[in-house]
Amino acid sequence: MTKLNHNAEPAVLTIPKAPISPEMEQKDGQATPAIVTNWNAEKGFGFIKFADGRKAFVHVSELCHHLNPGRGNSLASNSLVNVGKIVSGEKGFKALKVECGNCIKPSVWELKPTGPAIFGIQELKPVCLNKPDEPDYKCTIKFNEIWEANEPFRQAKEKQTLWEGGIHAKFFEEFGEPQNIAFDGEDQIVLTYPHGTKSVRAYQAYQSAHWKSSPTGKWKEGKTTTEAEFIFDDIPGVKLLVVVADSYGHPKLHKDFELLPSSAQNEILAVIKSSIRSPENIAQERFQRFVLSEYTKNDIDKLRQKIIDLQTPGEVYITSQTFKTQGYEPLSLDERRGNFHYDTQVTEWSLVVGAKKLERPNWRSDYTGGKTFPILSKETGRFGSNEKFAENAELVRQTLLSQTRRQLLEMCDREKTNDTTIPSEPRLYDITPEEWDKRYIQTWEALQKEIEQQWQHEDNLALEQIKADEETYKKVVIELRQTREQVESLDKHARDLRIDLSSLNSLGFGEIGTDSSDRLSEVIQSLRQYITEANILIANQLQQRDKVDIAVTKPNAEAAAALDTDSLEIYGVCGLLLIIAKDFAEHAATVATSPKTALSLVQKEYEASYGRARRQSALQNLFGGEGLSENTARIFTFSRAEDLNQVLYAVTKILQEKILAEVVKATQDRKPTTTQTKILPASTAHISKPPATEPNNPVKPDLSQLFGGGRVKMTNNVKNKK
Repeated sequence: MTKLNHNAEPAVLTIPKAPISPEMEQKDGQATPAIVTNWNAEKGFGFIKFADGRKAFVHVSELCHHLNPGRGNSLASNSLVNVGKIVSGEKGFKALKVECGNCIKPSVWELKPTGPAIFGIQELKPVCLNKPDEPDYKCTIKFNEIWEANEPFRQAKEKQTLWEGGIHAKFFEEFGEPQNIAFDGEDQIVLTYPHGTKSVRAYQAYQSAHWKSSPTGKWKEGKTTTEAEFIFDDIPGVKLLVVVADSYGHPKLHKDFELLPSSAQNEILAVIKSSIRSPENIAQERFQRFVLSEYTKNDIDKLRQKIIDLQTPGEVYITSQTFKTQGYEPLSLDERRGNFHYDTQVTEWSLVVGAKKLERPNWRSDYTGGKTFPILSKETGRFGSNEKFAENAELVRQTLLSQTRRQLLEMCDREKTNDTTIPSEPRLYDITPEEWDKRYIQTWEALQKEIEQQWQHEDNLALEQIKADEETYKKVVIELRQTREQVESLDKHARDLRIDLSSLNSLGFGEIGTDSSDRLSEVIQSLRQYITEANILIANQLQQRDKVDIAVTKPNAEAAAALDTDSLEIYGVCGLLLIIAKDFAEHAATVATSPKTALSLVQKEYEASYGRARRQSALQNLFGGEGLSENTARIFTFSRAEDLNQVLYAVTKILQEKILAEVVKATQDRKPTTTQTKILPASTAHISKPPATEPNNPVKPDLSQLFGGGRVKMTNNVKNKK
């Protein structure tokens, strides 16, 4: 079964003449008659039958307004209809433009007056006499005929526009003189004509010059204008004030001034001349207004601040930023199809002035701070571009600086040449316009030079302050570096003395480049306080060592030095670290129930490949708990991997001595008569001392040579040599 495509445009059927009866054949301007066989009111369609017996489908939308039954109503069967067009679809014939007998008749059009009348004339519009609902676009009357017929109406509309506007010569040419003129006592003159009345202001009537007017000789001075009184000779009672002189800006006389009597003219000239100011006075007033007004002052301050920012000391470099956007390409009328926008990328280059170099650069930049000035924005295509800005950063800064200074100068020049010429009126001014302009410009340039010097002085002061702050920052940085060196030297000294300074607090070392000078000064004070407290703590610790025989006194200094040398040679540590190692070895042997078990556990953590913190955690899980002495617990809080390595090395040596001592004791218990063997300390050839290592990359000595491993290796070496 073929699927029906409802969206397909149906093809016009060419009905062959043979099977179609003469009654069904469509002719030009005629329709094919048919009758309605059945109609589905719910779905809005039905079928019709032609004279030759063929049937066609009809939708309700194809019926004329007379036949259309409306939603839910049925079209009567056997109704006679006329089919204007027959098309062929996949399911058969379809009837289009189905009309009743009245609609099929030709339309009769006629021009009839419609709408409101303008000066007794109405607009003529085409109307269909036999089909009231026929749309205008089906009108059979030609457009030129309609246009010519409405010529009187268009003239009436022009006359109406003239009536509603002002009064002038053309108005009186069209409407003539009014039948009556009346004044309402305020400001309106009422003109009466046969078709209506029109009210105009007295000043409009004066400007039209249709009625003769004359001055009364009276005048008055306003804020910025001088007005004289006029009357109409033909309209009694009307008095109006007309501006004859203007004193705003450069005073000037209007043409109506010449109509005044000589006495009034002399009085007005005397008053206006007394208010005229010199060009120097006007230049000074305008310059002050230009410099101090809110609008121009903001623009001037922005340019001056930009000039200062471009001279800020510090790092100068060029940076770029690329972002995605949409571009637009205008096309010709023939090429414009679809969407004209396209995806692209734009790169913006900017100049950064007065930046600080970071002590620890991050992934974004090596600098921080500074003022940013856009230089160039350029489309770099859909996939971006590696294009770099060709010019040098310092050259770009000098170019922007000269451009900004030129903008400030051009801004002053524009205001200087704005409306400076006076009118050529000898009755008011004693000098010519050229001389007036010359004096005005000289005064302006003198004031501009003076204010530029003032701006330069203020800018220099601001720059000096910025440079002073920069020098202060550099001095603080130098002082901070020196203080850091002192702290690092003190920390190294404390580590050499095996003194823990972790209990002391400070604000850290600061961030050069990121922190302000005030913040760095606080860090310096904090580090100095740290140095003071550390020196006190070291002195106290040394005094405590004297009490526990860790530190030595002067009488036995040589013996103590020899003792430390022996301890370093045997255990690799001395002083406080040796005490910690001995205490931890005793505790480990007790917890592990035997020195041998403790040695294997400690040796495993000593040789482990993971870091300090994890080894400390493992040791704490093995040997931690209650009953720990202060020295024993310190091994779990070491902050340096080197200290932990050295102490664990010493612990293994001490546990080896304990194991040897137990072996010797067991031998003596089994053979009491045997000569006692001299117990020597463990040979240092078996276990190498821990080398000096970096805290983050500890290198631990090999403990695989315990108890004879070295002798086996030595024997092998001897055999190899043989």
